[in-house]
Amino acid sequence: MGFGYDANGRMVKASKTSVPDALSVYDASGMRVAEKVNDVWRFLIYS
Repeated sequence: MGFGYDANGRMVKASKTSVPDALSVYDASGMRVAEKVNDVWRFLIYS
């Protein structure tokens, strides 16, 4: 299993053999706003 991090130390990618990668997207304030798991995107809304 492997992990990828951005310049701010936030995990942006998790990968494992024979499984689609999991991705995370962050906004400018550091909040995770989207993630992709099993090729399905989920958008996170904060109020």
